[in-house]
Amino acid sequence: MITRKIFPFIISVFMVLFYSSSAQAEFFSVSAGVPVSHSFSNSDLDSDGVSGYLVHFKLPIMIGLGMEAYETKINYSDATVSDMKLATNMYDIFWLTPIPVINFTIGVGAGTAELSCTVINVTVTQCSDYYEKGTATQFWAQLGFNPVPLIDFHVSYHNVSSEVKSRSDGSKFNVGGTVYAVGASIIF
Repeated sequence: MITRKIFPFIISVFMVLFYSSSAQAEFFSVSAGVPVSHSFSNSDLDSDGVSGYLVHFKLPIMIGLGMEAYETKINYSDATVSDMKLATNMYDIFWLTPIPVINFTIGVGAGTAELSCTVINVTVTQCSDYYEKGTATQFWAQLGFNPVPLIDFHVSYHNVSSEVKSRSDGSKFNVGGTVYAVGASIIF
């Protein structure tokens, strides 16, 4: 008699805990992603592919921390410059908004941008001989959805402002732009 009342209760609790919608509160989540596109606001630069990673950890208070590191190959219009790449490293802080059904995240980041290349003129030199490591900041937004409980797939948009400074005259070279990324989260 008592098992007839307890058994449905146990099944109901199990279903609520493990098969609820994405409107449930996340206690903790770990997210990993990859950049899929990087375009530059400087018209002299053209991206030739991007690789790297994005890792974020959301804490129980809806605020999270993260790190991004990616390298972008650059097609540069100057024939004396070859193998140009931009290495970007960022540390992020973000907030998961309390919107039901979808996971909308907004964040900011700060870090460094560094050009690497080979310059062929009278002698072969490196970009680091011409440009110092620069600063990078970003505003970003991420939209995710839960096709199954405890897993979130997301796409993110990163508006990056970054520049490197010339060692010779102190002028700044704009290497900012837009990065798109995709990834997945495991929700605990």
